[in-house]
Amino acid sequence: MPEWKRRLTSNIELICDDNLGDIIKIITLPFQQTHASTKAIIDHSSLPFVQCIYCTDYLRNIQIDSPKIVTNKEIMTIKVSELLYCPACSKCSLKSNVTKDYHNLNEEPNCTNFQIIEQYNGVNISNNIVYNEDDYEYDDDNDNDNGDENSDEYYYNFDCTHMPDWLRASLNSKQKNTHVNVVTRRTCIPPRPPNSSINLWNFLKNCVGKDLGRIAMPVNFFEPLSMLQRLTEDFEYSSILDNASNLSDNLEQMAYIAVFAVASYASISNRIGKPFNPIQGETFECDRTDDFGWRSIAEQISHHPPTAAMYCEGTAWQCWQEVTVYTKFKGTNIRVIPEGSVHLKFSTGKHYYWRKVQTMIKNIIIGKLYAEPFGTLEVHNCQSKEIAKVEFVPTSMFSKDFDRKVMGSVLDQSGNIVWKIHGTWDKELSIVNAQNNIKLSQIGSRVIWSRNEAIPNSEDLYNFSLLACQLNEMDEKVAPTDSRFRPDQRLMEEGFFDLANEAKAQLEDQQRYRLGVKKRPDQPENTDVVKVTSLWFSKSQNECTDEEMYTYNGKYWENKLDGNWSMCPSLFAIDLSIVSPHLRDEMELACSQYTFATTNVK
Repeated sequence: MPEWKRRLTSNIELICDDNLGDIIKIITLPFQQTHASTKAIIDHSSLPFVQCIYCTDYLRNIQIDSPKIVTNKEIMTIKVSELLYCPACSKCSLKSNVTKDYHNLNEEPNCTNFQIIEQYNGVNISNNIVYNEDDYEYDDDNDNDNGDENSDEYYYNFDCTHMPDWLRASLNSKQKNTHVNVVTRRTCIPPRPPNSSINLWNFLKNCVGKDLGRIAMPVNFFEPLSMLQRLTEDFEYSSILDNASNLSDNLEQMAYIAVFAVASYASISNRIGKPFNPIQGETFECDRTDDFGWRSIAEQISHHPPTAAMYCEGTAWQCWQEVTVYTKFKGTNIRVIPEGSVHLKFSTGKHYYWRKVQTMIKNIIIGKLYAEPFGTLEVHNCQSKEIAKVEFVPTSMFSKDFDRKVMGSVLDQSGNIVWKIHGTWDKELSIVNAQNNIKLSQIGSRVIWSRNEAIPNSEDLYNFSLLACQLNEMDEKVAPTDSRFRPDQRLMEEGFFDLANEAKAQLEDQQRYRLGVKKRPDQPENTDVVKVTSLWFSKSQNECTDEEMYTYNGKYWENKLDGNWSMCPSLFAIDLSIVSPHLRDEMELACSQYTFATTNVK
């Protein structure tokens, strides 16, 4: 059998839509009793459940023709219509192989390149299937599939109540019994090159007391995401807000919001890489309406101080924020200090806000680096004095209690505790009604959030979540100022750290020229000064906190619909004439391969 043929188990698991308890149309087979457990794949193309055994990436380009299962007595075959390859694995040389052949499911069980998995991160998909033989009619005369797509169609009931969030999100369907084309997205990125780390203390020992945001740092300390993309990661668990929007009780709703705000810190529990500082005028768009039900736009408003504005809208809520991030090195730790407020408004008109807590990166000199948020996060109701308070309990080396603990309460206008919040900020958070006198460990405690399981080999992928892996995936339709077009960030993601450092230095110098804080060495007068103003956010008075902040002006999505980006500045062009000589040829090749904007091409 050719090397590209993949091994398929005889029990292909069913995947279901996100509509709880809905009926969904699938294709089954008139098998004999010995094959009763064999099930068919539903009509979602490009499902990421074919796995490369070398790097465990879930192959992006697999589809079922029609889709249709073809049967011949007891032999089931499946038609593969597109190229099977692993986009990130260096051991897979399959990108030039295309097949439209049939592959026998019961043949060659030891084929070594690909396998259909019955579990994803330990979750058995079949556990989510509920069906009854009485729910369908079976025609004994129809033993052979003559190619009629409707000849063997039945209906099954699916209970998605316990389906993990990652699966529900990936197969989300907006309308009952209607197939929706879910956008196919990558499921991993190239692994971090070995030996790419450098000693942090050797770099920082002369920076005590300084603002690290003003110090040029090599990408070796970074992760291949911008700060705008990190802000977008806050909405990985947006389903909490969707659930909160259905609640009529303000205090219970605030408990959900507090859980959402705390859950946004889960990503830093095993990630200490610094995000790229956005260039002033840089943007990041994320449209996940097809699966998560929200879309967002973020823009870097200011270079110094580094200030970003963001707006995200879901079906029944809007969230916006302005945040300025300062990074201070204190000798034994790095402190990340966010200033600004986050606002959330539901379609009912209820308006809440909170301020993010500080984060400390510890063990700079000795030991394993780790990040830990600290302080008290407060969620305020703008229409009343109701408040939710969640304390991040500091970790102590002498404590016998478990780490990363949080304890919180929701108080009514009289100061009475109505809801309690408990758990860990990196794993799971629950709430309990304090008025029922139920202890936190008892059954009445309700789990509101559990962290998504890590993707395979995440420790080699900067400890990214699935959403983080997808944030920097290229999209040609976004604004040319989008973080996806940053050459330094793209080169780092691809593993070219030397080129990334070269590109990063250029982009930062170009920004200094535009802002007038630096002159080109070959120009007596600075002719590069350009006033970069915010295109998508405008300053206004906030009705809740009575402070001025940048809010979305409503223009970005209109311009994208028209395909009009003429107002966007050029931020990311690489001047090939000033690239270090030993890297110039390699940089020119990379610019051509990744279609980076360039100037002074030979």
